[in-house]
Amino acid sequence: MLIYFPFTTVDAMPDNPEEILTKGYLPGVEAPLPASKEALDVAKSTWADHVYPLINQLEANGISWGWVNDASIQEAQLTPDKQLTIRGNRYQALIIADSSTIHLQTAQRINTLAAGGMNLLTVGALPIKQPSYLNWQVNDEKTAQLMATAAKQKNSHHIRQGKDAADWFQSLSQPVKFAGTFGFTRQMQREMSDGSRIQFLWNKSDQWQTISLTLAKKYASSYWLNAETGAITQANGAAITYRIAPYNSVILYASTKKTVPVNRLTTTPGLADGGTVIAQLTTWAIQADSLMVKESPLFDWKTRADFRFTSAEGVYTASFQLTTKKSSAHYFLDLGKVYFTAEVTINGKAAGRRIYAPYRLDITPLIQAGTNQIEVRVTPTELNGYIGKAKTGDTRYRQFKTKADQIMSAGLEGPVRLLEK
Repeated sequence: MLIYFPFTTVDAMPDNPEEILTKGYLPGVEAPLPASKEALDVAKSTWADHVYPLINQLEANGISWGWVNDASIQEAQLTPDKQLTIRGNRYQALIIADSSTIHLQTAQRINTLAAGGMNLLTVGALPIKQPSYLNWQVNDEKTAQLMATAAKQKNSHHIRQGKDAADWFQSLSQPVKFAGTFGFTRQMQREMSDGSRIQFLWNKSDQWQTISLTLAKKYASSYWLNAETGAITQANGAAITYRIAPYNSVILYASTKKTVPVNRLTTTPGLADGGTVIAQLTTWAIQADSLMVKESPLFDWKTRADFRFTSAEGVYTASFQLTTKKSSAHYFLDLGKVYFTAEVTINGKAAGRRIYAPYRLDITPLIQAGTNQIEVRVTPTELNGYIGKAKTGDTRYRQFKTKADQIMSAGLEGPVRLLEK
């Protein structure tokens, strides 16, 4: 899917309110950064208010999209099956959304493509002018007429606003189709030379989510690929589902011919939600540089005067009892809230590290019946330490002297639980 971008630069383009990481932080995990002082482009902001709802609907319906400019549209050709091709890339449709201005040459090309059968969606008011001053009155009229004609072609569709696009979505060819509307996703898909499809799916929310897909009959087999662990699991049937952890992703491989050898598949579960809580670790020894507390509950460092201005690595140690280790069960350690990275050791052996939620690890091979020792090393933000040094009069950090109101959460807050599944 291509969306016409009517500006020459993305500078001063406002953020999509449904996107995360646009400001460099995860909402609900890290504190917001100070408000940006970027110049506001009123034209871009107004246009974005109209186009972002449409983009978010495309994402929620599993439809990949990209921006396209005038130069690329003017190069576009139609394939025999009426798809757009630009420099070897193929697209199903072109969207012109609430743009009042478009280059005359672009309008001419769009009109030719639409007459040839291109799938064109126009949203809101059609372009009625072009940006050149040369013969502007005549060329504005030509532009308006060309766009009006293109919008009336057989495969052209017009809607008043982005939220009215649901019916049009159903007309699109989607070999891998979302079995519902999933607003938590961001995704990208590519068709391979043999007709197979690779689809990247990201859960941008801070909750576990289930994605459900319907596959076309042409796919002989399909698999879920976990890029973090390297695990490959088979997805059976035409209707498939996958449970995605907060802020995590998965790759779908839907194959027309090839199958993954059985010895490459993973039968043991990866990161999983749910499970039965069999232990909760509430008492810890906590050390950060020269600071030390024993027999302590977990706490956010910014809430305690002695830890408030440290950025030293936090070392947490505790023990837990496991009465019986079941051979058929898997055991997961859930750290709850962590600010911001955690490296875990169980009984002296490395269990892994997590740098974002969910802070959960499979520790099945490492735990034993009886007493188990756990160590969690947490790396907090450097900001709090800088503010602390500024408050002590260190002139190297004087720019942080007035930033005490920006102190960030730090340390292991938990709750820390052992789960059996």
